[in-house]
Amino acid sequence: MSNDTELAEPQPAGIQLSDDEARDLLRRLARVEGQVRGLARMIEERRECDDVVTQFQATLKALERVGFRMVAAQLFACAKRDDVQSLEEFERLQSLFLKLK
Repeated sequence: MSNDTELAEPQPAGIQLSDDEARDLLRRLARVEGQVRGLARMIEERRECDDVVTQFQATLKALERVGFRMVAAQLFACAKRDDVQSLEEFERLQSLFLKLK
């Protein structure tokens, strides 16, 4: 006799973003995509190394910020759950997290 009532393994929760947060992240990613295309163009044009490296650094920083904002949004979503004691503490941590390099 098979046991069809066995509990399934819990699945990881998907990313929890508001519509505004998702739009912001997608807008930022589109900007990063443009920066990457710009980098490719700079290499094709054999631009000065300093210029390419500067653009590369800006692109990395922009992509890093997208990741930080996404993770911070998840931290905030966790803070809103009933089992979290201090929403203010999580908001403070979110703010600090966004200041990371």
